[in-house]
Amino acid sequence: MKNDEELIKEINKCSRCTLCLSICPMYQVAKDEIKSAKGFLNIIYGILVNQIKYQKNIELICLNCNKCQSACPSNINFIDILSNFKYHFKISNYNQFLFKTKFIGFSIFFKIYKIFNLNYFFKNNFISNLCLTSVKIDKNLNQITKKKKVVFFEGCFNHYINSNSKNSIINLLSKNGYEVIVPNFGCCNINSYFEGDFDYYKKSWQKKIKKISKDVDFILFDCDTCLKSFKIYVDRFDKNLNLKVLSFIDFLEQKDTRFNQNNDYNNLIYHKPCHTSENNIDILNIKIKNLKNVENFDKCCGFNVLYWVKNPKLSKKIAENKFKDVKINPDDTIITSCNLCRIGLMLGLSQLEKKKNVKVINISELF
Repeated sequence: MKNDEELIKEINKCSRCTLCLSICPMYQVAKDEIKSAKGFLNIIYGILVNQIKYQKNIELICLNCNKCQSACPSNINFIDILSNFKYHFKISNYNQFLFKTKFIGFSIFFKIYKIFNLNYFFKNNFISNLCLTSVKIDKNLNQITKKKKVVFFEGCFNHYINSNSKNSIINLLSKNGYEVIVPNFGCCNINSYFEGDFDYYKKSWQKKIKKISKDVDFILFDCDTCLKSFKIYVDRFDKNLNLKVLSFIDFLEQKDTRFNQNNDYNNLIYHKPCHTSENNIDILNIKIKNLKNVENFDKCCGFNVLYWVKNPKLSKKIAENKFKDVKINPDDTIITSCNLCRIGLMLGLSQLEKKKNVKVINISELF
């Protein structure tokens, strides 16, 4: 953890060049420096040197996309500064109980929505697409001999909202001779880390690790945000942990695995999540047919659960801005390797009449 002097030293690397504003999704929509990395750094610095008195109405809630670092000539890690600052000042906006309660509430609503076919009453394309469960677990695959064992990190989206990705992965791995174990890990709790609640974050991952048996071949993630959370935990709190982890895109590179692409999805467009590996697109270009390049499609989707809860209007505007000046047709399918991005993309599309029928799926659902 960084102390005040270390944080001040990091902030002083900032030359105030404002290059981060050109890439910050919050500033691009709000046009307000206070809602940007530059503005937050000025506030944090003022508090640390006692020029500004911290007050509860000072809202330092970020998308945590860290795009500002990619544009920064000084390579300032703003997320690291913000999370450490919140840790020292104990000003986390994250409440694990309320967070879980809201997700359970969403889950109950979606189940009722599907059971009673409420789409007729709500006429909401976003909700109907989010609820649509089209992939079932193939029970016939249980007859295949399983020689390898994999733990799958389910995550909130698969557990509470839509299990298409999880079911697709279970089917694919079972077909290839893997026994798939799905422990109840709960949320990856990345928001608790970003909000400076390091103690809860660390304890929650320690509990998750205990649920993983030592004889598994690897842990598989279908969501880059969940994988990012795991990597942060290992890097910051448990560097001696020896567990092999793979994203689903990494798994695509396995030479001994059979993949059959679903031809129901055409004209595929990849949305690169903020928390993903840089070489993902290279793997996908080799492994996936009909993958096309779309200009101006590298913006943030605008969906971070905590940010969306606190700033729903701005989050929705960022999602809409994602599709501004982008050529996407109604018969296109957007694939992504982050389930939170999936929600953000659907939110953005739902506001655009000509594009609201564009499909958004996890990459795992292609196979």
